[in-house]
Amino acid sequence: MATPANRRGGEEKSVPHIRITDEKYLWDNYEEGELIGQGTFGKVFKVRHKETGVDWAMKVINKEKAGGQGIKLLEREVTILKRVQHENIIALNEVYESPKRMYLMMEYCEGGELKDGLDKSIYTESETLTIVRKLASAIKYLHKLDIVHRDLKLENILLSQNPDDPDDKLHIKVTDFGLSVVKGGVGHDNMMQDFCGTPIYMCKYKLVDLWMKVYLEILKQPNMV
Repeated sequence: MATPANRRGGEEKSVPHIRITDEKYLWDNYEEGELIGQGTFGKVFKVRHKETGVDWAMKVINKEKAGGQGIKLLEREVTILKRVQHENIIALNEVYESPKRMYLMMEYCEGGELKDGLDKSIYTESETLTIVRKLASAIKYLHKLDIVHRDLKLENILLSQNPDDPDDKLHIKVTDFGLSVVKGGVGHDNMMQDFCGTPIYMCKYKLVDLWMKVYLEILKQPNMV
């Protein structure tokens, strides 16, 4: 069974993509746990691998409800997640696909969304700098691979346990690459003039402009990332 990739290299990692006709094959290997997220076309559950005891976040997408466009976005997300390997980007471990559903086995982040963390407490200036530094590192890595996320927001930044530092409570993971694109390709999907993302973050709080200003300032300091 594969393990989460924390390397920074750009080489494609091996992610098993298993086609199944019966979901029983899936549940022979995993124990289903609590519901931890829900979207338009699917749900996210905490599951446990029976053999290893490792917890994972299982994203389940109903392909019929998603429709052709939804499946296209999902396939794009899977393709990108198979390429990226960075400690601050969610890792895709396995993909199961049946005629009706697709199951993505991803890292489980016990800290939940960064938005929930901000609702519970106020981060200090030092803690905020730590989060922004890690976020900038992840985005800089994506941009080197010509990948543009296009939906950065607090809900798409998760808090996880740092395997190298148990005391690190601000170990973030960028997730949800459904709206992401790879620049330099051919066709409309790789063009950057689409209006997309989450409007409340673009107009009310103007966080996109804020993130970009902070990101550009950090990039001016080579030792910061």
